[in-house]
Amino acid sequence: MRKLFVVFFFMLVSSFNTSVASDVQVNECSTDAGVCSPGCYMGDLGCVLCKPGTYKDGWGTECKRCNLPREGDYNEQERDFLQDPEKYSGYIQDACPWFLTCPENTYFGDAGNGHNKCIPCDPYYSSDKAYSPCYVGKNGVTCSVTSQGAEQPKAVEMMDYCEAVVYEITLSKNTELETLNADYPGHEITYSDKTVYAKCNTGFASTEDATKWGPGLEDDMLQPCKNFKKFLGYSEKDDPSECQETIVFGSQGDLQMDVTNYFNEPRTLYACWKNEPIEVTYYQTTTSGDTSAGPNTYTTDCTLDDSKSTPPDECKFLDIGYLEEMAGGEMIATGYVFKSHDCRIGELGNNQWGDLSSCPNRTGGFAVGGYIPFVNGVTSISVAVVGAKCPAGYYCSKTEQNSCPVGTTSAAAKSSIEDCYMPSGQSGTKFCDKNGCFYLPTGIGNI
Repeated sequence: MRKLFVVFFFMLVSSFNTSVASDVQVNECSTDAGVCSPGCYMGDLGCVLCKPGTYKDGWGTECKRCNLPREGDYNEQERDFLQDPEKYSGYIQDACPWFLTCPENTYFGDAGNGHNKCIPCDPYYSSDKAYSPCYVGKNGVTCSVTSQGAEQPKAVEMMDYCEAVVYEITLSKNTELETLNADYPGHEITYSDKTVYAKCNTGFASTEDATKWGPGLEDDMLQPCKNFKKFLGYSEKDDPSECQETIVFGSQGDLQMDVTNYFNEPRTLYACWKNEPIEVTYYQTTTSGDTSAGPNTYTTDCTLDDSKSTPPDECKFLDIGYLEEMAGGEMIATGYVFKSHDCRIGELGNNQWGDLSSCPNRTGGFAVGGYIPFVNGVTSISVAVVGAKCPAGYYCSKTEQNSCPVGTTSAAAKSSIEDCYMPSGQSGTKFCDKNGCFYLPTGIGNI
């Protein structure tokens, strides 16, 4: 039975992850002028080596038990790493050396009330919770501390043994829109999902292995912010009616909330939008008829819809028939033909065309059905309905210019094929057959 106990004890001791400072341990005794060597005391028969788990007191007359940490100073898991006091003997101070190796993902730090112990790298994380850790132990780095008996080991620096975890954060554009102004090269406005990496309680970067982590989002992580489509930031919620309540990053990429231990798992944040209407007013101009009584106008609103991949029809240049129906009057007078829409700024009146600052590259000439240009800073657009008087030799509907039939012509500003005629006289229509050619006689009028 005694033999089995010794074998069990040896197996138990050898399983502990411990070590000892051998320079203060004595293996045999000697005497010098009646004084025992360190680690030995003077017994009745001479110098005696202190028994295992003891040390020589200051007087050299007896051996005392090593003063290892009290039961309860460390929890059961951590105490498994302490040196077993029965293994040692012959120490010359109340300093039976021992060391403690903290378990994985822990370090030796202040557990409160001045008591140091192995504590988790992430005190907020436990395996039974849904979120992931903010800090983990550094790969291949183990935290070990040494002590001398009653002296408590000193706390170490957390970040020498733990490191913040990097998580991928998806920044959703939260709109079906992809591109505005696709018809205007150089003026495109694009919307896309983005990815940023958050190093918990440290900062943000565009790559997972970054060496520098900023306090917020860089400009290339943001969405376009325009007067008509305001980017308010990235939110926890994707509903436009609720997203302003939970903004995490503002429109400039700055943090808007306390994110301590917040980025401890992969997350998706959503762009928060506020779509403002653009007022679009169409004006009849002097190029399309008499406006002496004041031009006819029609005003509508164009508001982007994030549930659609393209702007609504109100954001397209409208056709003449619809405009005249809505305006209750002519936009293109009879005998005139529509040429284009010009986007201009300011109210347009008789001969008051405004400038082209609402147009990309300050040029006009936009066809019906194309989208109005979305120009930052503009909340209203004036659209000049540009027309032209139907030229001689043609007849024009409001939207088409047609040539008169061969051999006929017309006066300017005509709107029907019936206005085409054969002119008389030497400058008129010439008739020829095998017998020769002739003109309609002068004086009989046009036919």
